[in-house]
Amino acid sequence: MSGNAHDLGFRPADPWLQAAAGGPGPDRWTRSRRRVDKDARSARSNRHSAHQRDGIQDAYSSADSLHHMRMPGQRIAVAIAGAQKAGTTSLLRYMSQHPQLSGHIPVECAYFADEVEWRNGWEMAYVRYFYGATTELLLAKSASLYTESVFIERLASHNPDCTVVLILRDPVERAFSAYRMEVNEGWIDQPFDHVLTVLEDETHLWNRLFIEFGNYPAALRRIYEFFPASQVKVLIYEEFIGNAVEACRDVFRRVGVDDSFSPDTTVAHNVHRELASQAAGSALAWLRRSDNPLKQLAKRALPPQAFDRIGQALIEANQGAQKDHDDMTVEIRNALGQFYRSKNRELERLLDVDLSHWSGMSV
Repeated sequence: MSGNAHDLGFRPADPWLQAAAGGPGPDRWTRSRRRVDKDARSARSNRHSAHQRDGIQDAYSSADSLHHMRMPGQRIAVAIAGAQKAGTTSLLRYMSQHPQLSGHIPVECAYFADEVEWRNGWEMAYVRYFYGATTELLLAKSASLYTESVFIERLASHNPDCTVVLILRDPVERAFSAYRMEVNEGWIDQPFDHVLTVLEDETHLWNRLFIEFGNYPAALRRIYEFFPASQVKVLIYEEFIGNAVEACRDVFRRVGVDDSFSPDTTVAHNVHRELASQAAGSALAWLRRSDNPLKQLAKRALPPQAFDRIGQALIEANQGAQKDHDDMTVEIRNALGQFYRSKNRELERLLDVDLSHWSGMSV
């Protein structure tokens, strides 16, 4: 595996990809996994002391901190755990409309998947994501939560009674949608057919982002290790898109809130759009870098809600028209469909569902 970031097909400025890969170097993903395991062991043995942090009010407004201190026992009651590019943002926005649930403004709640946030503790995460929460029940979405056992274990330690929701999309379509997102945001510059060269290379970043994220049986085994099936709701993407209101109501019933509530589901969130300006997109990518001094200054100067809203507004301002379809060659679709076929057959057995409409399953 080459240590050259460009050879890997992504631009090293991407903080999310850097975090997923474990930083620069030829064995970046292997080192990241080892570090996650080490951090998880340390977090388990020192959880109580690690959660005692000073300076919360230095980073956030006093009003938000005081609001947090009034409800210190709140925990996440519903966690949308994935899959990435399967409608999870839409589900978050729809369910957050319920008067008995409080969601978060940022697209992702990274508390369980981000090592720094986890070490800083729930108190800071609460202020970061749930400022202004008006309900006892909190709703969180982390589209990569399903990808690592340690992330699920952290959620279980946070709230063993949490309801876990998973939306599963045709893994071939999911992979291509994830690829388009990375290209559109300026992180990747190689053609999609490069994915066929890394199908069996679990150390390669492309395998992680576009292949392993679609290994749903493995994801379910991780979740079932820490949560009983009665607390896990699996939605098939096509059924969710076809009747999002009923999908939300089903989760409402599981959580014990009013299931007669009908959220507005007419708007799809986080859909694929072309950039209005590639130059502006590159500038935004630079601004979003975690080591950018302007970003660090803004985070210190602004309350979290203002920082999140400004960041989202900048991204949306540079979005062009929605683009539903791009070209994926028949050869790539067939190759990926064949690769996933055995995994999807196993998923059919696990969930007792018919997935014959997914790529490669009608053969």
